[in-house]
Amino acid sequence: MSLTFPRVRVFSDSLSSFAQNRHGGVAVIFAIGALPLIAIIALSLDYSKANTYHEKLQSIVDSASLAAIRGNINRTIEQRQEAAISALRGGIATLEAGNAITVNRLSIIPINDDIEATVAIQSPYRRLFGSLINMDRSIIRASSTRKTNRAREKQIRFECHIGSREHLKKNDCSSLP
Repeated sequence: MSLTFPRVRVFSDSLSSFAQNRHGGVAVIFAIGALPLIAIIALSLDYSKANTYHEKLQSIVDSASLAAIRGNINRTIEQRQEAAISALRGGIATLEAGNAITVNRLSIIPINDDIEATVAIQSPYRRLFGSLINMDRSIIRASSTRKTNRAREKQIRFECHIGSREHLKKNDCSSLP
């Protein structure tokens, strides 16, 4: 004599009926497939926003290093540092409020007649969808090193002063101070 429980039989029958039924299968497959697709789109949006933020930071350090090396050769190191700091402040003012910027390095080194300026900054960046993969914050760094080439500048000045057509085509004499 076999003993069967009616509830187990009903559950077994409905489970086999569910497994054999093919109506609505596409909706289930689409729902399962849509989750990774949505996650990939969200993470790509985060990546592109972080990349744009990095470009802004890079622009700020580029302008600061250029401000440090520009100008008269008789400028002091302190004057060059002030020019770089004011360029950093001006660039940071263009960023969204609430972004903390840390200046890691601001060095201006005289080498013979040339000046080498290095500026490095970093900033925390909060990702919108990064919490999906446990990466809601990251640090974005940017650095720039520029160096004057006084010997090349003197040569260009000389060639522009001579004024032959070949030299004027080769060099942009309008940009010289």
